[in-house]
Amino acid sequence: MYGAGGLLHRHAVVLVVGLLAHSIYGRYTVLSKRKLKWFVEEKRVDGWNDPRFPTVQGVIRRGLTVQALRQFILSMGASVKENMTSWDKVWAMNKGIIDPIAHRYLAVDATEKCPLILTNFNEDTPDSVGGKTSKQNQLHPKDKSIGYKTTPLHENVWLEMNDAKIIKDGEEITLMRLGNCVIDRIERDADGTPTKVTGKLHLTGGFKGTKNKLTWVAARTEEDMKCVDVVTVEFDQLITKPKLDDGDELMDYLNDNTRAESRLIGEPGLRNVSVGQIIQLERRGFYRCDENNCNNGGAVVLFNIPTGRAKSMSSVGNKIDSTKKR
Repeated sequence: MYGAGGLLHRHAVVLVVGLLAHSIYGRYTVLSKRKLKWFVEEKRVDGWNDPRFPTVQGVIRRGLTVQALRQFILSMGASVKENMTSWDKVWAMNKGIIDPIAHRYLAVDATEKCPLILTNFNEDTPDSVGGKTSKQNQLHPKDKSIGYKTTPLHENVWLEMNDAKIIKDGEEITLMRLGNCVIDRIERDADGTPTKVTGKLHLTGGFKGTKNKLTWVAARTEEDMKCVDVVTVEFDQLITKPKLDDGDELMDYLNDNTRAESRLIGEPGLRNVSVGQIIQLERRGFYRCDENNCNNGGAVVLFNIPTGRAKSMSSVGNKIDSTKKR
């Protein structure tokens, strides 16, 4: 049924219980086994299970679930004719499956961040937390049955630098999964870049009235409460032409930048994410865990999962480490 690596090529997905011949196509998709073999031999990819490959192993490593693939096949029905469908439809079905169950976590850019000082953190009032060191949050905001995580708290937290640049003195913002905060002052350097933000928690405030709902992580130093290193990986197409025609030379349409990594710091609950698990980094997107080396002093490596949209990347500006592109 499948070629090398479980290649999804013409007539690749066959439902045994019916007469179904179906191909999943996509713009910029290389389907020739000969061409894909060249990518492997030239070490332009990690192997036949590379997330950029249209192989069964590749798309599952990218974050496609078996349930989505099965649902897609059944939705097409039985046919003796070959049908063609865009990958966008498959990824959109996949999102419908993972969205209700994916655990939610917070993370911010490791290299472009700004400190926020909560000056009333230790006050024991309805608007503050009375110096509490942690808070129990649902792993999924819409489903308590999935479970809870421990979110560390601290008077010093990290914000995304891009978020610090858009908030204003006197503005009330929402710190996601914690509550509201009123910004008192934003200190800036000579270039106007924020260097420190101070504010007061306002937990009795309503989040529906705030414009900016921001991700954050506590600046804790204890081993079990400190942030973990996170590497998110986003993939691009292997070729620069939507469809290679007969006579086209592969070498003329190679994309040299097909993998980009971002360095983040995330809440310590990410230590518990297992390889193969699908999660959501809030405001960034869905990811599949490819490696988790936290307990060995390393990072959690997360692969970005397409959602069927034209742009399924982060909603906050990632600083891509260009030295990791390939």
